[in-house]
Formats: sequence, C-alpha cells, structure tokens
Amino acid sequence: MKRELPNRPNLEHLKSQAKELLEASRRREVSAFHRIREAVPGFAQASDDELARSQFALHDAQSAIAREYGFPSFAKLRAHVLVAAQPYPAELVARFAGKLTPDVEAALRDVWTKRDVEALDALPTPAELPALAVRNAVVSPGALVPLAIGRPASLLSLEAVVKSEPALVALFSQRNESDEHPTAEDLYAAGCVAVVRRFQPFEQGGAWVVLEGVRWITLLGLVATEPFLVARIEATELDEGDAAEVESLDAELRALARKGASKLPEKDAALAMIEQIEDAGRLSDLVVANLHCSVAEKAAYASELTLAARLRTSIRFVERELSLVTEGGDGGAARSR
Repeated sequence: MKRELPNRPNLEHLKSQAKELLEASRRREVSAFHRIREAVPGFAQASDDELARSQFALHDAQSAIAREYGFPSFAKLRAHVLVAAQPYPAELVARFAGKLTPDVEAALRDVWTKRDVEALDALPTPAELPALAVRNAVVSPGALVPLAIGRPASLLSLEAVVKSEPALVALFSQRNESDEHPTAEDLYAAGCVAVVRRFQPFEQGGAWVVLEGVRWITLLGLVATEPFLVARIEATELDEGDAAEVESLDAELRALARKGASKLPEKDAALAMIEQIEDAGRLSDLVVANLHCSVAEKAAYASELTLAARLRTSIRFVERELSLVTEGGDGGAARSR
C-alpha cells in the first residue's frame, strides 16, 4: 500500500495512523495483516496466524506507516515532516524579517516547501555561465538565498539567465565589497552554481532574486566582463578521503550541530533537519552556511578540496560559535549590485 504525503503533513495524524494499524492488527483484521506484510520486510513471510501471535508493537506499526509513505523509518518520516512544517529556515526568518517585500517573502516560503535535493543534483555544470559578483556573502549548495540586485551588469546577467532552462548562474564572492567592477582577481575562486527560483525587477530600478545553491565550482577565468560577467568554470572535485576518518569527523560535527540547534527557538525543526541530512558534506555545508563567519572564512572553507578538511573547518567554526556569549546575527541581506 503506497501513499503520498499531503503538502502539509501532520506528525500527530501520522502517529494516529500507526496506532490505528496496531489496533487493527490486534483485532486480527486481514487488511491490517496484508499491509504489515507488504510494508515491513521482517514480517513479509508471516502468515495471519503468525502475525496474530507476534509481538507486533507500536514501533513496528510506525515503521509500517513510514514505509507506506516511502521512508525507511519513522524517524526519517518524522524528520521530513518537522522540516516541511517550517515555512523556511529560522535563519532566513531572523535575517530578513521586515526587510523583504511580501512577494519575495512568499517566494522564499514557496521555494522552501518545494525544494528537491535530487533534482538539484541532476542539474548540469556548464563550462561557461553568466556570473554574479556577490558583495557580502558566500552562497552554499542547498542554501536558499534572496539577493538584492542593484548593479546594472548584475541585472543584465539575470535577465539573460532567466531566459534559459534551467536558469543557472555562477556566484562568486568579492574580496573587496567596495569594488564596483570586479575582475577575476577581485573574486574568490571558490564559488557556487545556483538556480534562479524567482526574479523580481522593480519599476523604480533594481530587483530581488531568490537563488538556490546547487554545487561548489571553481572560477577558471572570466570570458567576458561586458555587458555582464561570464565565467569559465568547473565543478569542484572533492576528495572523500579515508572513510573511517570522515565517519569520526561527521559524528563529531553532528554532535556539535545538535548542541547548537538545541539553543534555537525552532530547535525541533533544526534538529530534524540535521537528522534528515545523511551526507557528511551536505551537513558541513549547511552548518557553515548558518554560522557567523566572515566571507573570507567561508570562501576558504569552500576552497578546501578534501571532505575531512571541510569537516575539521566546520567543527572549528561551530566550537568557536558555541563559545561565544553574544546573541543575534548580522541583520542584513546579502547583496549583489
């Protein structure tokens, strides 16, 4: 019995479904036994009599419900629901609250609820892409970011990008925020391919754009600077290194990330997101993206070519942030103009 989750799944409703399945099995309903055999591998070969005599418990019923919805465990289903229940990340809420137009805020919420990691992974990395020079941020893979656009060249770049499908743009952070016409030497070489999810020009000039990071890239050079930047790029190859070392560092980072997440107002959703991300590199990117590090520090992190080095850097950053007593963030939107 395969099911699809509604757009706004309710965790308590899913728990109730598990209890109902458990009660139906105790009533020896044939339909319940059929669902259990179909969903739970451990009971796949059990007869009705064997199921009736089994110690089928609530956690087994929850596992069955999770598998019916396509999740390997109820813990994974729970993590998905908690993350989906949050319109968009708390970090975005805090950083951009009151600073975005209603249309842009609605776009953020809409994109967040529809994000698809597998679809992002399938997007290509062209050899050349229109580029944006970002003044005060490093955009990471998987990050959802609104940028304020004012520079004419950046506007022209985005106007060209949104005519393509997929609408991909290369993002590189500026070394000096005050540079109005950055060259390749003025940009950090470690950047990110992003897909344009929303582009909203304003009648009075400028625009907002909502970007979703795809993957790390390396700047090989600029093939054009007029009328906008066009970058020659390649996907960054990350050395996975020693599996045992990575596993140990991943466990250390997860423990620190949970500690930090537990201090957030939306701690349940933050903790669920950590549990949902199985890939060590993705977790590391997420952690660094949400820390109060300088652009130079985040660019240095992105330039690391081994997974172990990135994990060690993430751990160092988290330890530093946890040691601080200060509160609040940087309070301003990233911008490219």
